[in-house]
Amino acid sequence: MIFGTPDRPLTLNSYLPERSEFKKIVRNGDTFFFKDRKSLDDDIFILNLISNPYLSKSDIVIGSYLHHRLTVDFDDELIFWTSEVEQQEYKYGDDYGDFWTYSNGRDSYHEVPFPNLLAELSNINVKITKEVMITSLKTLHQYHYITMTTKQGKVKDLEVLSLRSEYRHIRLYDGMRFKPIYKFWITPKKS
Repeated sequence: MIFGTPDRPLTLNSYLPERSEFKKIVRNGDTFFFKDRKSLDDDIFILNLISNPYLSKSDIVIGSYLHHRLTVDFDDELIFWTSEVEQQEYKYGDDYGDFWTYSNGRDSYHEVPFPNLLAELSNINVKITKEVMITSLKTLHQYHYITMTTKQGKVKDLEVLSLRSEYRHIRLYDGMRFKPIYKFWITPKKS
């Protein structure tokens, strides 16, 4: 059975599954809801990103790149190739070169081959390993900057995201783009 066909589309994660790590780093984590925050007209994703004291330099760099790639290039969402293995060795999608996804009652498709995220980062002089990239993507997902779905499809548990997947569907979360979350970080305790 081949993933990404109209008969077997990749079912995407919702924007707001419970993400336990996020609750730990914002004030009122158990009662914090994006819908309760005032939306701004300006995109403040980068401000929310760089103000988060819990993110690594790699997290911030990759998050900034994804913001650029998914907003400036008007793609909204993309499936990125995240494996070091060549894409041609895998069969996915339909016979017409389209990979199908399903979310919120609608099907959509993406062209294959997928853009290679590690290669794109390398092209802008971001030299990181695949492992660092995957760790940063999981962190950005856990903190609501992106919503990521692997080939395993919709998941409730971050551990499932650690399973090997050659590609990842990535969307920016609008709550981080238009709501001033930077005011709510809990300052880390010094050890």
